[in-house]
Amino acid sequence: GLSWCVINNPLPDKVISTIKIQSPEDNGIYTVLGITLANHEHYVPVKPTSFGGPDNWAASTAMAALAEGLAGVQNAEGAQAYTTANVAPRWITTQSDSVKVCIRYAASKAYVAYQYHHEKNKKQIRLLLTGSGKKIEAHILLPDAAKEAVSVLKDGKPIGFKNTVSAEGARYADVGMENNAPSKLTVLYN
Repeated sequence: GLSWCVINNPLPDKVISTIKIQSPEDNGIYTVLGITLANHEHYVPVKPTSFGGPDNWAASTAMAALAEGLAGVQNAEGAQAYTTANVAPRWITTQSDSVKVCIRYAASKAYVAYQYHHEKNKKQIRLLLTGSGKKIEAHILLPDAAKEAVSVLKDGKPIGFKNTVSAEGARYADVGMENNAPSKLTVLYN
């Protein structure tokens, strides 16, 4: 495979007199196709969706699909390290009624964790939800047969929520809440 790398000059005011490239000691080789210099930092815009990667990177694509897709854990727009986390579990689309999730950034130790339980006979979805950040925006997918959420409880007390419908017709209960302790969230639907 072919890879590329950008190394910003840590001392841009100094003139580069030589560039030394050394292969690893275990008989590995590098084939350098080109080197360029620039008078500014190289920037590649971040694409919000993953499209895959080079050979051996498929695991990261699969992990992103699981963490951000099915488990539904992402940074809110403009947030970093889950200071405000979006939690949109999609387990209702699977055969699993109970799931435990913990997504963590190793470097910052930021995390989001939840236990998800769908009780079909009671028409309710329960989450025990926590994380390292200050706020959680929950976007709870309802079953296809559900008309709407009728009530959302946080730690047994009613909390404000909004019923929303996606362009595809999926129904959600949306709740924003401060995250200063683990919270029990219960969504009742009809």
